[in-house]
Amino acid sequence: MEVKIYTALYRKWRPQTFEEVKGQEHITRTLANAVKTGKIAHAYLFVGPRGVGKTSVARIFAKALNCKKGPTPHPCNVCTNCVKITKGISLDVLEIDGASNRGIDQIRDLKERIKFASVEGRYKIYIIDEVHMLTNEAFNALLKTLEEPPSHVIFIFATTDPQKLPSTILSRCQRFDFRRLSPDIIEEEIEEILNRESIEYEKDALLLVSTFADGSMRDALSILEQVISYTEGHITYEKTLDILGIAGDEVIYSILKSVKEGERKDIIKAISSALERGIDLQSLYRDILNMLRDLSLYMIGGSRLLKDLPASYIKRLEFLSKIYDIKDVERLLDRFITYENQMKTTLVPRVVLEFLLLFGISRESMRQEEERPSETLEEDLSSLEETTEKEATEDIEEEIADNDNVEDIPITEKDVWDRLIESLDNKVLANSLKNNIESYKLESNKLILDIPQELFFYLEDKKKTLKDALKRLLGRDIIIELREIKSNSQDDHHLLKEGLSIFGGRIINLEED
Repeated sequence: MEVKIYTALYRKWRPQTFEEVKGQEHITRTLANAVKTGKIAHAYLFVGPRGVGKTSVARIFAKALNCKKGPTPHPCNVCTNCVKITKGISLDVLEIDGASNRGIDQIRDLKERIKFASVEGRYKIYIIDEVHMLTNEAFNALLKTLEEPPSHVIFIFATTDPQKLPSTILSRCQRFDFRRLSPDIIEEEIEEILNRESIEYEKDALLLVSTFADGSMRDALSILEQVISYTEGHITYEKTLDILGIAGDEVIYSILKSVKEGERKDIIKAISSALERGIDLQSLYRDILNMLRDLSLYMIGGSRLLKDLPASYIKRLEFLSKIYDIKDVERLLDRFITYENQMKTTLVPRVVLEFLLLFGISRESMRQEEERPSETLEEDLSSLEETTEKEATEDIEEEIADNDNVEDIPITEKDVWDRLIESLDNKVLANSLKNNIESYKLESNKLILDIPQELFFYLEDKKKTLKDALKRLLGRDIIIELREIKSNSQDDHHLLKEGLSIFGGRIINLEED
């Protein structure tokens, strides 16, 4: 039985000429002209994200220089030199992995080999991938060669992280910056490949793949390969969603629609359904954030600002733009950006996502937010239950206003503490101070608070609110110092208690991160 060796799509359809390279015309044209005019530098630096064509262009450039019909900007790809370079077996074109050969010994060995002339072609070409991984000693050893290179040697360095390269290396190279590929360029390429491979597909599925690839053609082809295997040769939109583990535009659209219409149950059901389908909540969070961003752009400048998006997606944005106010979109967008890091680090991402969406339902809460200088998830929880609650503190304010010099009022440390708590409009913050502070000390211009570990970041975010309240009380600026006290008590998990009070349930187990 004959065994066929399978070739991955990204290797099978790797571009072999400058014309076949997609989305990097500013580079391929410059290199082609350099070959045509004979103005060849001794060192090149290719910079850009993964999978955008750096190594492919380096190989094509090597073929253009060593092709038996050249040097030519149009290598023939049939002569022995071109074929060997394509297969990676040319004695004159050496590809070196900078991550695996990063030490000074490897570079010294390379310097010894450089002395020998090329075997088959005109130039000896060294392609060093991930060059930023070389050690400082290796860079220093390479520096002398770059200063006075042999005429037959050309270096092509490729990196995703150019800031890690020494300036002495950067200054000796011609630099080319590769761009991320737009979804429409990737979609066009994978559609052409599928047609050549005689594989059936739905157009919407290809857009999903090209968008999910995040500008990398190699990633797009790797994803496409997975989708082909999963769908058994007939690529559909629904099966592509499954393999990618994402919700899809219609799900995100329905969630945002439910937020505006105040359908709390629909939001909870949508998140539950996403979890049942195996969709990662981080991915769902990012998709909601992206649609909010696109909706904001659409409301500012229409579809002309969103050229790469499909018509069906634009239609959904058009509908949302009719029911949303631009300020509401900006507030929601701001909240999702603010809590992105918390979403990544929390033990209960579902709770954070639900809170943010449920908060978005309350238009009154969103209007009140402009009057509040601070932003916390705990405030959002409070406003979900009582969006119109705002207790007045006229007695304290009138007492302060009637005194020309507040510092002369003979009040004790405890009086200041009690009045501070009483004066806060944010009752969640007030209760947190009242029930969780271990001890406090008021000096002439400093308030020192000993606080549980779980409240540290919450109160750190609230410093401005507390400073403003103290200034109203005392008539002067007060420095607030937070001293963290570790605690493992379940009762100290303030956010968890708030979640239980809203959604019900009980604590089964609690582990400290």
